[in-house]
Amino acid sequence: MPEEAIHNDGHEKKQIILANKNFEKGKIILKTSEIALSSNSKYSDLNRIDIVGEMGVIGSYYLREFGLYYPQTDFIYGECSCPILEDPDDDCVSNDRVKLISNEKSKVVLDLIKESIENLCRKISSQEKKEKEESNKKISSDFNNFLNQWKNRFMNKILGEIFISKQPGDGDIGSNLDSEVGDNNEKYNKNNGSFDSGNIGGETPPPLINSDNTTDKNDGENKNKEGNDEKTKNSRFPRILLSGHDEDPLEPGNKIFLQQSQGLIYQRPQDVNGGIYWINTSSPLAKYIIDEYGAESVRWRDYLFQRYVDILIKEALIKLEKKEPDRFDANTIDGEIFGKLVTRIHEIASKELEAFLFDDSYRVEHD
Repeated sequence: MPEEAIHNDGHEKKQIILANKNFEKGKIILKTSEIALSSNSKYSDLNRIDIVGEMGVIGSYYLREFGLYYPQTDFIYGECSCPILEDPDDDCVSNDRVKLISNEKSKVVLDLIKESIENLCRKISSQEKKEKEESNKKISSDFNNFLNQWKNRFMNKILGEIFISKQPGDGDIGSNLDSEVGDNNEKYNKNNGSFDSGNIGGETPPPLINSDNTTDKNDGENKNKEGNDEKTKNSRFPRILLSGHDEDPLEPGNKIFLQQSQGLIYQRPQDVNGGIYWINTSSPLAKYIIDEYGAESVRWRDYLFQRYVDILIKEALIKLEKKEPDRFDANTIDGEIFGKLVTRIHEIASKELEAFLFDDSYRVEHD
């Protein structure tokens, strides 16, 4: 405690001496409990500040009496020693030793205690916020890695089929997906909404693409009649990351922080060539969901899933314009992409992501 403090009664300010050559400076000692000491707790009587004098406690004040509305006050208790309160020339000790005698000196001491409690509450709140933010980032990254792996299981095929010029007898978009999605129990467990293989906690990125956005692979099924391997072109799976959470793959050690105005999904020029998308966690709705409901909520998982749908639509539009420009018109986009493609994505999600999208208690299971 200081040696002097200002008492302000609203009309005038007065300097109050709290220590001199006869009385040493006082102390305010605040402590925190692991359990709540709130009024409905059996430990509620401990939620107080004791004023300690030469012969013991000379007054006690429950935290609620200081008029503070921080939830952290439920975990605080402590004591204050201020020897000058017992100065016989200006004694602040009442006969019952329950409360101090109300005067300028005692009011200043109580104001200092209140200020100390408030400062501690703010420090605790700041620390809790940091811990919550770190927890939200960890949970969000787990969910995002899970969706990345889920997306990679069907995206190449479902986007590939949309760009094949249809011939008589050709199936609809996604007609052959069942061989890869929903029935592959070695890869996906419908019961607990998790993958049995792969690293859910941290996705290994696919190989870098060539300058023409394709990769080459030799496949025995694509050999022509002369026995030569036919070169096939497969679009790389885009890698979807969270702004402010994930490290930038193109600049290791750095993170990308976006502004609210930079859209729901974002790509820098270098991200386009790198096959990277960023979900903007600073967008108004994303920030609201995280702040109000938390990263573990169904609302947040649904928000992430919808951004994946946005990215898949964008990828489909880009590929359609590039590979089949003659079909790139409003009717094709409405029928093939927003009709069949989006419908098929939702059908797959309803089978494979039921727990992820609808179970309040869902958590990603790590190997």
